[in-house]
Amino acid sequence: MGRGPGKNNMSDGELKKKKAERDSKFYHAHREESKEKYQLAKKNAQTITCGCGATYKDIPQLKNSHFSTQRHSCYDEEERLQVRQLICKKVINVNTLVEARTQLEDIYFKAKRYNYAQKEGYLPKLVTRLNKMEDKAPPPKKVKLVIKRKLNIIKEE
Repeated sequence: MGRGPGKNNMSDGELKKKKAERDSKFYHAHREESKEKYQLAKKNAQTITCGCGATYKDIPQLKNSHFSTQRHSCYDEEERLQVRQLICKKVINVNTLVEARTQLEDIYFKAKRYNYAQKEGYLPKLVTRLNKMEDKAPPPKKVKLVIKRKLNIIKEE
């Protein structure tokens, strides 16, 4: 079935076939050039360290690839639920986010959650448990004690 009078009087199947051939020719003609261009861009791109602990090059394709990893999705879920902030607030002897990260890894290990999919599935349960805990007591205020006594010193002769 044709498309009517004109230049492209081909069926849909014929058009797809011609387009595939044209694209294949272009790809093979410019393959080395595009490879070199990509390698140069990759070489000159800045390396970014993500909050999840991974690194990636500042190229849109590589950035999107990193954001779709399980490691980053687990990190996003932790950030969304504010797990580390909760740990700082509820667990005694944990005051910084770095200490909270270490504590979170210990919690995962004790709960036998070893890969990122298991960790991500465990997060809602962990948040529920953390919310049930009481807040840790604030550190006691330091009170400065000043004792003033008047001493009577008697000189002996």
